[in-house]
Amino acid sequence: MKVNEVITEAGVWQGIKNVGRGLGQIAGGAATKAVQGLDLLAGGSGDVGTRAQRAQRQTDLLKNNLAKIDKELPKQALAYFQTRLAEQGMNLDDPTSFNPTAVRNDMRAFAFEFFAGGEEEQVKSYIAQTLPFEPLPNKIDRKTALNYFREITKIRSNAVLWIAQNQASQAVQQAQQTQQAQQARPTSAGGVTLTRSAGRDNAGQPTPTYITYQNIPFALMDDGRWVDVRRGKTVNTALASFLQTELESIS
Repeated sequence: MKVNEVITEAGVWQGIKNVGRGLGQIAGGAATKAVQGLDLLAGGSGDVGTRAQRAQRQTDLLKNNLAKIDKELPKQALAYFQTRLAEQGMNLDDPTSFNPTAVRNDMRAFAFEFFAGGEEEQVKSYIAQTLPFEPLPNKIDRKTALNYFREITKIRSNAVLWIAQNQASQAVQQAQQTQQAQQARPTSAGGVTLTRSAGRDNAGQPTPTYITYQNIPFALMDDGRWVDVRRGKTVNTALASFLQTELESIS
């Protein structure tokens, strides 16, 4: 059973419909933290376009990385599992050397340890909730064990991709909300944006008016001085006059 079927039929993590989130660098192997968060909004060489376009490129890259890992990870899992069995005197090529029921139970426990043991908590939780719905093989041998681990690899990849895409979607939505909020603020013809009007704090003390100009925050103090917030210094007379005129035009 595939992960999307489990979500539909078993109610795993209901309510999350949109697949969209951030991405990660993937490293195969047991007990290896496979997902490292990347900053989707950071730009970089060749990283141009809208936030959504950049997020989609990162998602495509993640899918390519996962596809490469999906080819090798089941083989690694089988090798580790065979070693684990050999330490107990069992050999998958010799059905007389093991109890099939015991091996099946151990196979599921091993799958969680191998595929989820070193992952971040969200990936681990996804695998833990999905793993019980993946059927164990009836016949136990190397081929069926490998096929089982291939299915668990798909679950792991779906978990990584789903969580990564969801994170990216949230980042894009937050950026859009921030941009919309900024666009809603009154801006003068000269480029002065009112960010917060004068008021009073919780103690009843007056608070200044805040504006931004050329991405620099300024504050109009209650004594009439204009202060460069970054430097904590009063601005010169010419700039103060300009800021005052522009503020009055949008107040």
